[in-house]
Amino acid sequence: MDKIENLVNKYFEYYKKIHPDKVIKNMFDDINYDDPTSTNHILEMFYEALHLHKNINNDVYETIEDIDIDNIDDLYLLEMKDKKYISQSIISLLYILDNYSGEWTIINLK
Repeated sequence: MDKIENLVNKYFEYYKKIHPDKVIKNMFDDINYDDPTSTNHILEMFYEALHLHKNINNDVYETIEDIDIDNIDDLYLLEMKDKKYISQSIISLLYILDNYSGEWTIINLK
């Protein structure tokens, strides 16, 4: 699998973790294919995450001490089996998960 495909799959997995009440089969559920403007919640969130990733600091840190948290709007923590990473970008954290098959979670810190 290439990096983009892995990123999309990990985002789909992330979305299902933060919205366990929603039953979705794929990222294109609930799209009206006859309407070229039709979209759905997961694609809107993915677009927003990509847009933010493009316009913010995408650095990934292992400790929060390296971050000026007073001057940022969003902060996320990726927890893996033996490691933790912090970033303003969900996308940056999902890239870390490329080819990772263990348990993980992303927590919104701010």
